[in-house]
Amino acid sequence: AIQAKLGIEQVVAEVLPQDKEAQVRALRHDMRNHLSALLGLLERGSWEEAERYLRQLVGSPALTGHRRFCGNETVDVVLASKAAALEEAGLTGEFQVSLPEQTDIPAPELCALLGNALDNAIEGAAGAEDRTVRLRARADKGLLMLRVENALGRPVKRGPDGAFVTTKGEREAHGFGLAGMEEIARRRGGSLEAKAEGGRFQLTVCLP
Repeated sequence: AIQAKLGIEQVVAEVLPQDKEAQVRALRHDMRNHLSALLGLLERGSWEEAERYLRQLVGSPALTGHRRFCGNETVDVVLASKAAALEEAGLTGEFQVSLPEQTDIPAPELCALLGNALDNAIEGAAGAEDRTVRLRARADKGLLMLRVENALGRPVKRGPDGAFVTTKGEREAHGFGLAGMEEIARRRGGSLEAKAEGGRFQLTVCLP
């Protein structure tokens, strides 16, 4: 339960008024330290202290409030965080999401899929004339479908293996995150398709 909560709290944020945006940015900056402290407490078996730390963290003004997109707690907090990131990048997020409160996909994997897909879109749309990132996610007939589409501010590149590569300078530290998403899709018996055509990038994931 604690591990799942940590996975969610890493990406918890809200589209907040400007007077709280600084608090959100500060909390994100410090999140690695917060998680390291919590891990240390858990490794020492200091459960009560870890719980107290978590409650204090959750009580931060930067984490108050909660925007709802579909009622699934994990999806809502991820999308709230990424909506704020899109706004900060000067982009508009257009989300159409219809997912149940519970899915068979573990929360960390769902976070990774949604978070990486939108991070890719933010990176790819930088400098594009079309500033809208469109996300569609729904569960229907036993399948979870995720599609993210954005305009490209610059041509995308492929590596020797044909995979898309990051356009950022520090390639060791950044990437499209597609490899991790493909691994999740493969392990779950699903599929992932990424294509760049006509100045647009489209990512589609289908999972049972």
